[in-house]
Amino acid sequence: MIDINDGRQCFYESWVRESPARTFGSMSWQEALDQLTTSMTNNSASIKNITPNIYCLIIPDAVYIYYKDNINIKAIVQLEPKPDSLNVIATNKDPAYKGQSPYITDLYMAALSVTGDKSIRLSSDNVMTDEGFGIWQRLFNQGHIISVYDSSNFRTLPIKITNLTDLKQYFNDGFKYKNYRFAISENLYNSEKIFGQFMVRRTRELAGIVFDEDYE
Repeated sequence: MIDINDGRQCFYESWVRESPARTFGSMSWQEALDQLTTSMTNNSASIKNITPNIYCLIIPDAVYIYYKDNINIKAIVQLEPKPDSLNVIATNKDPAYKGQSPYITDLYMAALSVTGDKSIRLSSDNVMTDEGFGIWQRLFNQGHIISVYDSSNFRTLPIKITNLTDLKQYFNDGFKYKNYRFAISENLYNSEKIFGQFMVRRTRELAGIVFDEDYE
């Protein structure tokens, strides 16, 4: 028998609950590099080589995907694993490679390829910088499916982005935009799976089965 409460909790963890404030993204490149290096040293056995230059480090509360040539690490993505998503906590890149390869989008795709069924999609953290938008724009242009949803109102369903104009309208500083979250799917099946989870959540709420206090 399926435990409805488990379903509620998985939904909450994946799509509702906010991650604690992190400073990784606001660090200097050297500080971010030092933090990753420390994690690598303490968890060396957990490092996996995904492609010739992209590596993955999975520890209990974080996933690091990073690009390294023969000598230096050039880009890092930090994600928080959830039951049905990977929440983007921060990205950081050697400023010497700004605007050129390696691209953060390559690291996102690597994350989706190695972390199994429960992380087949990426959801953004609650703050998206201009650089963050550039990443999502590149993902859209590469053909990946992007959805947007209001994290404060689950009576509404995710909206599939069909053009860049639609995507750009959600990246603003106004108060009404602060609750928007974004998800990327590798294919239509995974995108529809997200929609289905929200539909179940919406149906339960409208039927009085699920209330916001369940998630507090």
